[in-house]
Amino acid sequence: MIPNRSYPINGVSPLIVGGTGTAIKIFPAVSASLPANPAQPIAPGQLVGGPASLVIPADGSYEGQSFSVVMAGSVTFGATASPTLNLVIQSGSSLTGASNTTIATLTAVFAATISTTINYSVVLRLSGDSGSGRLNASPLLSKAQINGTDEPMTFTALTGISFLKNASTGQNPIFNGNSSPNAVQLVCGVTFGVSDAANSASLMEFDIQ
Repeated sequence: MIPNRSYPINGVSPLIVGGTGTAIKIFPAVSASLPANPAQPIAPGQLVGGPASLVIPADGSYEGQSFSVVMAGSVTFGATASPTLNLVIQSGSSLTGASNTTIATLTAVFAATISTTINYSVVLRLSGDSGSGRLNASPLLSKAQINGTDEPMTFTALTGISFLKNASTGQNPIFNGNSSPNAVQLVCGVTFGVSDAANSASLMEFDIQ
């Protein structure tokens, strides 16, 4: 059994990106470094000035396990004609997304309507092990929805991954892993196809289940 990890946001206090530009917009960290659970140390990556991230530790707790990453929120489009949207989950620590590795994205951009707000959710079912060094998404169990309609996704496996580089033999990794180096650091973002100052995306849920 793996521990749940949740980024400290919700519908009342979401993370927001937007404005002009068509480059990927990675959701930034909260304004203070807050752990999801006050009893746990702050996970690496949840720091001011960086991206909002979910850290998969290398303590052995995720070795050979299947788990879901959930990204959900809403998007508002401006009045510029022919708006489109893409949803992206990446491995990395960059706020620009350029140096991150994309592991899941919409296969085709979503064609939106001007001056509207839509809701979205992505459930990414992942599994991996240190023997293969891979972290893979399940095409059958992973899905994206926009306004309740399923949207096809494209997945890229991560390679060279170790979930065991700080595992302790004979100890329960769920309880001894808080100080472990991370195996993978996940971030997420959106890409607007047309630039508009009124474009805005909210991230209301980002967690591992």
